[in-house]
Amino acid sequence: MLTKAQARTLVREWLDDPAGKRWSDGRIDLATQLALDDLWTDILDVDSNITSQIHTVTPLVSPGYIDLRTTGQGGQLTQRFYRVQSVVRHGRMYRPVSPRDVLIEDNGVIVGPDRTFYVLSDNLWLFPLETTPEVELKYSFKPINYTSLTDGMYVPFPDGSESAYVLFASAMTMAKGNV
Repeated sequence: MLTKAQARTLVREWLDDPAGKRWSDGRIDLATQLALDDLWTDILDVDSNITSQIHTVTPLVSPGYIDLRTTGQGGQLTQRFYRVQSVVRHGRMYRPVSPRDVLIEDNGVIVGPDRTFYVLSDNLWLFPLETTPEVELKYSFKPINYTSLTDGMYVPFPDGSESAYVLFASAMTMAKGNV
C-alpha cells in the first residue's frame, strides 16, 4: 500500500514534474481523488460487498427517512454511502421499491408500499413512514476521500493495484492543456 505522499510523488514522476513547477500538490490531490472515486465506482459496481458497513439508525429523520450523507456533512452515516445492501426494521427485511410505485406529495413527503425502501438523492425513505423503531442499514461505501488523508496515511485501495490510480490520476492531469 502507498501513503498519500508516496502516491503524490509517483503521480509527479509520471507527469515529469518532480519539483512541482507545473502542478501544485492541491491539483494533483484533486486529480487523484477523482481517479480513486472513478475506480472505486467500477470496483463496487462489480462487487458491492467489497466494502460493507452495518449502521443502526435511530431515530430517523421526520417523517421517516435516513440521511445518507456522512455525519461530517450533516448526515447519519459514518462512511461515504455507495449502495444499500440490506435494510431491516421490526426484525423484517425491507425490499427496494420501483420508482413507479412511489408517490411524492406536494409537501415533499413520499408514500410507498409497506416494508419497502426508496433511495432519493441523499435520503433513504422507509415505508410506512415512521421515525422509530431503529433501522439496521447495511451498505457498501467508498473509502475516505484522498483529499482528507494526511501525507503519512495509507491510501485505501486493493493492495498490489496502486498503479491503476497512480497512472489514471497522471493521465487525467496530463489531459489538461494537451500535455
